[in-house]
Amino acid sequence: MGVNINQYQLDIISRHQGSGEYLFNVFSNGDSDEIIEKKLAARLLSLAKQMKNLAKELELPPKFSFQYARHSYATGIIKGGISLKAISETMGHTNASTTKII
Repeated sequence: MGVNINQYQLDIISRHQGSGEYLFNVFSNGDSDEIIEKKLAARLLSLAKQMKNLAKELELPPKFSFQYARHSYATGIIKGGISLKAISETMGHTNASTTKII
């Protein structure tokens, strides 16, 4: 299963291309696993705060979060008739029963 990327997405990627092997320069080549975990945690915290601010600005529910977005995405594609197996794979679930909870 491939991922379709449109021109708008390609433009964003090209503007933020990392200087090393990673996109967006969040990690650096040669970072240890411990450093990557710390940088990832810091970036996720920053993104979560940005999502909360965006939700407030757009008058979305205060509970808006990564998990809320994932659940909304999954619910929408379930209603669109996508198979549970395909949804489970795109969500990264190792067991389709996890997807059924949605």
